[in-house]
Amino acid sequence: MWKILQQDRTKKKRARVIRSVHFNIDTDPEKHYREKLMLYNPWRDEHALKCNFPTYSEAYQHFKDTIEEQQKIYEPFSDTVDEAQRLLNENEHLEEMWDELAPQTESENAEDLANSSKQPDKGIENYDIGLDLGLPPSNAEDEISKQYDMPDKEFRQHMRRLNKEQIEFVYDTIHLFKTQEEPIYRSLVVERNLH
Repeated sequence: MWKILQQDRTKKKRARVIRSVHFNIDTDPEKHYREKLMLYNPWRDEHALKCNFPTYSEAYQHFKDTIEEQQKIYEPFSDTVDEAQRLLNENEHLEEMWDELAPQTESENAEDLANSSKQPDKGIENYDIGLDLGLPPSNAEDEISKQYDMPDKEFRQHMRRLNKEQIEFVYDTIHLFKTQEEPIYRSLVVERNLH
């Protein structure tokens, strides 16, 4: 990872990236200069950053040559990046700029969108494929309700046969089902009952 150069200097093999806030020099000059001192000037104690100067800007002016030298090493393209960021912030029509990359594709997409129907076809959701296979038509809702239909008299007999724990479970489930506003809890109750 480290490669020894001339005397005591070492250099990393991997590129380094410095991320910072980049305070605006016009709106927050003290924060801007403090950030530069912290990034490009060696320090151990944050309170000693000013080096007995009353403000960070005066400390920056004292170490300006060292800081600019370090900045050239760590941010060689900072001017280009700043210019790109400025242009990006000034341009309000960013979405329209993408149209210039592939104008033919954009115009085709706009035509397709204009020609397409406003509402999707809902008939597919209720389509019964059994008719295509030669099977008689069926109504799934009727089949489910027939599967679980039970006369009241038989239901009451089954309920009377439950022991104390079973009846508490049934009442707790009904209570949870009725009181929970969120449908997800209802599905959890049903899932737990099935398992």
